[in-house]
Amino acid sequence: MGCRKLDISPLEKTPLQLVYSAGSWPEKTGVSYSYFGARYYDPNISIWLSVDPLSDKYPGLTSYSYCAGNPIMLMDPDGREVIIGGEARRAFYKEVKKGAAALGISVRMNRDGVLSAKYKGKGDISKDGQMFLDAVSSTTEKVKINATNSDHADGMPFCGGAFMGNEITSYSLGRGNTLFPATITANQIVNPNDLRIIDNYYGKSGQTSIHEITEAHQGALLSMGRGISSGNANAPNSVYQQAHIAATPQSGIIYENRYDAQDNWLPRGEWHKAKWIDYNVGKPPHDNNVKTIELN
Repeated sequence: MGCRKLDISPLEKTPLQLVYSAGSWPEKTGVSYSYFGARYYDPNISIWLSVDPLSDKYPGLTSYSYCAGNPIMLMDPDGREVIIGGEARRAFYKEVKKGAAALGISVRMNRDGVLSAKYKGKGDISKDGQMFLDAVSSTTEKVKINATNSDHADGMPFCGGAFMGNEITSYSLGRGNTLFPATITANQIVNPNDLRIIDNYYGKSGQTSIHEITEAHQGALLSMGRGISSGNANAPNSVYQQAHIAATPQSGIIYENRYDAQDNWLPRGEWHKAKWIDYNVGKPPHDNNVKTIELN
């Protein structure tokens, strides 16, 4: 945990006193320790006074370290790495809360869109529950969600959500002066209204929203393992298919049908002729419409 920026304060206080300047002042205690939301820091001797709350995930690092001992290249503002943005972020957060609750997990979103989560269920957490917690608590794989009311992602039509790829953002120096990925940012776009309609039809509120977050995170893990960033779902050598399979399943199948200007159904090989798209759920004839998009 720590600061985005540390400034030297005026000399009338103490010459080496450090001030938190990431938008709010840290809570001060009676013994001049600073509390940064996760653990205490003693500015007089420049050390953390407690372990990183995520230290059990990184047994190879000292639990009192910051940014894996590399504060020049890395930063760790809050230790939570699923961030929801976009004009529909509140609506998406509402769907995520439903899906997380079904897994026994309580979720909160701060004013910056950063998620935090805690398992409150009985017994052992499920595989999907742990996958979601891993995404939220990761300090190396950041998931950025763009929650929108739009029907297009980078000019392409989509329904529910779309895998937008990821980018390795920093590297660490390993043995033999070998560089290996240290942090990565995954991008996902979602339409929460679509997700709500889909999940309500299949009777699994919020599940496909959990899928979107875990899909982005699984894609980031795959790219970190390969050491190469990935493009979006349609890009060559994208990790999308593997990430999609590895993620929490969607609540059900989303069917896509395309039609020409005369309303004739088109096989996939003729989709380039399409003038409009129908996205549906349910069993054939798939007449439970999620939305229809007209193409130019």
